[in-house]
Amino acid sequence: MHKLFAPRQSLRPTEVEHSILEDLRNRVQLSSIALPSVSFYTFINTHNGLNCSSISADGSMVAGGFSDSSLKVWDMAKLGQQTGSSILQGEDSASGEHELGPHDGRRSYTLFQGHSGPVYSATFSPFGDFLLSSSSDSTIRLWSTKLNANLVCYKGHNYPVWDVKFSPVGHYFASSSHDRTARIWSMDRIQPLRIMAGHLSDVDMFKA
Repeated sequence: MHKLFAPRQSLRPTEVEHSILEDLRNRVQLSSIALPSVSFYTFINTHNGLNCSSISADGSMVAGGFSDSSLKVWDMAKLGQQTGSSILQGEDSASGEHELGPHDGRRSYTLFQGHSGPVYSATFSPFGDFLLSSSSDSTIRLWSTKLNANLVCYKGHNYPVWDVKFSPVGHYFASSSHDRTARIWSMDRIQPLRIMAGHLSDVDMFKA
């Protein structure tokens, strides 16, 4: 049996030029309104399991939710004072202070404790003065970033709460849960304003 090999077709110079021009045409032109992305900080060695992270609207704070039920908030202004590449390790040191990086630099983060299960979602209010977190303990907690304290514990979901989001105005927020419901809340009431039921499976996320 004889095998027949079809001759390999090479691209003509005009086709190559057309492909290059098409690639250049589709590239995003860098400008003041289309800046390149740059990685400033990286979470590593999160032995407690980092489940979620959130950045405040003004970029001044970063929050991380962990599997050990803790919520940690870093002040970016303090991190910016650290020389060299900064690394958010997200774990406690033996001395009680908190290390952020391999360059012997010590920076404190604010530790929020109150949940009794892994924290799955965290979101800052539009002005950054409040922080919401949701957990597998079926609760949502409202924290004050000014007082560094838990203000309210919202109960009502029957299963883990996967996601929580502030509205653009900040007073209202929404949650989604494994109990197949999404709920609308306000900061001044401990009971939900609306319960949206009807899903056949859990509601994983909510877009405000």
